[in-house]
Parts: sequence; structure tokens; C-alpha cells
Amino acid sequence: MKYMKNKFFALVALSLVFVTANARDYRTSGYMGFVEESTITDFDNFYGGINTTHGYQFNQHIFAGAGAGIIMSYDNTSTVGVPIYADFRYTMLKSKVTPFLEGKIGYAAADIGGFYASPAIGLDIAFTEKFGLYVGLAYEHYDGKEKSGGSYSYSYYYGYSYKSWTKKKSFDTMSLRVGIHF
Repeated sequence: MKYMKNKFFALVALSLVFVTANARDYRTSGYMGFVEESTITDFDNFYGGINTTHGYQFNQHIFAGAGAGIIMSYDNTSTVGVPIYADFRYTMLKSKVTPFLEGKIGYAAADIGGFYASPAIGLDIAFTEKFGLYVGLAYEHYDGKEKSGGSYSYSYYYGYSYKSWTKKKSFDTMSLRVGIHF
């Protein structure tokens, strides 16, 4: 009987240690920074990107900040984009490992140009109060600049003519993001 009592108290003590360790405050309020690498595809082309976001963690769930990044094509199109955005993140649980929802909205400069939006879902793994690793899957929408141009042509019967055109370069992509927060 004494052996069972000792075993029971040891089990209770061990349970309290695990509960206390899991109750640690991860993602405490204050400054928070993110740096991420992303692989982006529109299923025809592949792009690589790096983003950095800085802002304020209001509590263990809510983050708001601003950031910028650069994306470049891996193929020979030499497309470059510079998204500048506001970032909002909701971390679902107060635990060490938790899913999150994120939304970035802003403007993409350079070749892409125009409106930028990127909702994401992912998994955050906190190692300390501030430092952690995360992985996410995002949809990215770039509503690009209008490009216009034209060409002259000559016809024996009609003479010279000018044909103008306007094209909007926008695209939708999927992105796999891996990053750290500090």
C-alpha cells in the first residue's frame, strides 16, 4: 500500500511539472520580429522570396506589424517584386506548438506593382518567450501595373496605322513559408 501511495504522489508531482512547463508564457507582449523565406509558384513559374516583418505582440494571440520583402523569379523572366505590407497574425492557442492565421495586405512595387494580399495558415513552434520557428502555406495575389504600348504597321491599301494595347499584369500564387520569430 505504501508503494502505491508513493507511486501516486510521484505521478501527481510529475503531472504538475508538465502542466507548469506547458503553462509557460510563449509569445509575450512587446516587440516581435519575423524573417521568412518563401518558395512561390503560380504552377507555371517558380519564385523565391524573403520577407521581414516587425511589430507589436499585444498578447499571446494577437500580433500587428508592417513589413517588406523581395521576390524574384527562378526562370529567365527576371520578374522582381517588392511587397510592402501591413501584417496581422492570430495565434490560436497559448501552447508551445500552435496553429496560426495571418493576413498581409499592401502594395507590391517594382516589376509587379499594384495591390498585394496574402492570407496564410501555419504552425508556430515557440522555443522561448520570444524565439520560435514557423511554417505556413499562403495564397498570394498581386494585382499588377497596367502596361500599354502599340505598334505601327503599313499597308499598301490603308497606309500607316497604329494599334494600341493595354495589358494588366496580375497573378495568383501559392507560397510555402518557413521562418523564425524573435
